[in-house]
Amino acid sequence: MKISNSKVDIQTFMLASMIDSLNTLVWFKTEDGQKNTNRPVSMVKLLTTETENNVVGFESVEEFEDARKEIIERSCQ
Repeated sequence: MKISNSKVDIQTFMLASMIDSLNTLVWFKTEDGQKNTNRPVSMVKLLTTETENNVVGFESVEEFEDARKEIIERSCQ
């Protein structure tokens, strides 16, 4: 949504909220729910949590190839 700078539209957010509610209701009926363990993961939290972005750009093919070789050499050690 552009107004709130959200990356998730309102329909997706509402559906995730309904999934969370249903998961919690079902979880309450289980043995884990009675013991308050293994709570289901929140879909809303997954959608709204910022993730680390490791995107790297290269100016040339040679720069890309050099970085690729370095990564391959590090992974082989």
